[in-house]
Amino acid sequence: MSIVYLALCALVGYFAYKKGRNVIGWSALSLLISPILSGIILACLKDIKVEESIQEVKMEQQQLKDRVVSDEQVNEQRFEGLEREISASQSNRGNLSPVSDSGYLENKTKECPACGNPIKLGAIKCKHCGVMINEIAKKECPFCKELIAIDAIKCVHCKSNLNS
Repeated sequence: MSIVYLALCALVGYFAYKKGRNVIGWSALSLLISPILSGIILACLKDIKVEESIQEVKMEQQQLKDRVVSDEQVNEQRFEGLEREISASQSNRGNLSPVSDSGYLENKTKECPACGNPIKLGAIKCKHCGVMINEIAKKECPFCKELIAIDAIKCVHCKSNLNS
């Protein structure tokens, strides 16, 4: 009978191992109180290995989210750089651009009155500086006579300082 009792204590230790618990501690507890009672207590406890694997999965998900966000930022910067290069090449070549002729990108842009960067014709907010296009009051630059924002410090067209 004592061999069966020791086998049950070892079985409790094995189940403790499977749940990520201390094998020796649970085997000793089952020797002291009862293998059946300690087995019931062990069955009611959470599985530590499962909790650890859940935490690992959560950490991996957060790392993936962080990586996606950083990749999106890098791609956005690359895209903005490409847009600047395309607009610079179009302004250097005039309106005869192979890009606009192929139909991939049409030259339907205008200059933002606040920052001077190219934006879509129908835009109501500049994607570069965040200024609402319809809300900008305009004035004429005293140097180049182009329209600029009324609160501009520097002309976006001729780069003249307006405070002097």
